[in-house]
Amino acid sequence: MVTTFQSTAVSIQRALCGESVTIFVVSPQDHTITAAASAGRGVESQLTSLGRNRRLETLAEPMPVERCDLSDKERTKLAAVGAALLIPARTNNETVAVVGIGNRLTGKEYDAEDAEFMMAAAQELASGIMKQRLEKERQDLEQARDIQRALLPREIPNLPGLAISGAWLPARSVSGDYYDVLELSEDRVSLCIADVSGKGMPAALLMANVQAAVRSIANEAISPSDLCRRVNTVLCGNVPDGRSITFFYAVIDAKTKHMAYTCAGHNPPLLIRTDGTTMRLETGGGVLGLFPNWQYENAEIALRADDRLALFTDGVSEASSPLGEEFGEERLAAILRLPSTLSAAQIQETIIASISEFSAGDFHDDVTVLVVQIT
Repeated sequence: MVTTFQSTAVSIQRALCGESVTIFVVSPQDHTITAAASAGRGVESQLTSLGRNRRLETLAEPMPVERCDLSDKERTKLAAVGAALLIPARTNNETVAVVGIGNRLTGKEYDAEDAEFMMAAAQELASGIMKQRLEKERQDLEQARDIQRALLPREIPNLPGLAISGAWLPARSVSGDYYDVLELSEDRVSLCIADVSGKGMPAALLMANVQAAVRSIANEAISPSDLCRRVNTVLCGNVPDGRSITFFYAVIDAKTKHMAYTCAGHNPPLLIRTDGTTMRLETGGGVLGLFPNWQYENAEIALRADDRLALFTDGVSEASSPLGEEFGEERLAAILRLPSTLSAAQIQETIIASISEFSAGDFHDDVTVLVVQIT
């Protein structure tokens, strides 16, 4: 974009036969106003920053420098690049750049036609800057999504007697959902799923904190309730006001078919028994990140061959049809009751396909599901 700024400055300077043209860009991060390009007699080496100036940042119409509310230092810097007239480059009611234009080489005043050209050039400049910003945001989000995917398990351990399959579909480029599968020993595996309140980058950053806390604390000796308590203590010092995390953590012993779990305010996972009955695994406690001294309860359950367990976020159960009907837990349970000849991966794929068809492909929330099949 620097080359574009320079060519734009040169084009404006030549079209107006002005002494100089300098393009000052307003930073969207800290709102400093910095010269990005300049054209004219001896001004190319005078590029500088004007710092922060609310008057210039909100400039809405052309204004002579002499009429601007500026400090002596700012006036000196503008004089160094020969700016006599400031033209705002605006889009969406925001000044994204200011064009400093010098007097005409001929000494004549700028007329109405010149002013019209100046504003048109400034508008084209503003459009180019916004396109650049949007492209940068798109690239940043793509990189953030790739980083998030890398935080999810690349390979899910499938111990003898267990088959596990997971899926993660962000509603936006990044997600506040998280799941993990950790192999604790040759017979034991832990499962977890979490949902950070909100969407977008803030939720994604908090999700990364959850993942880091879980992986640093999880081990074969710690119970689900103790893990939740310790993760909650860590997160309470890092979670901004208004944010919280629902969380479920379980440890399965594939050899003894025994599972211990704690549900911290999360959608209770569904356990479908071989006879078709449904159990909602809701024992545990409150959401993570709000109260540092919150206590959590452990629950234990015996698993049986052909049982199926589904961990999911509310993007699954609350997925809505074009008519506003929710997908609901009953539809999810019906899929889990499909013949035992279907693998965990096939069940997981059926769940995702069913939600996509039900919602006509319009996901309003992150969709994450983890299916466990006892063999």
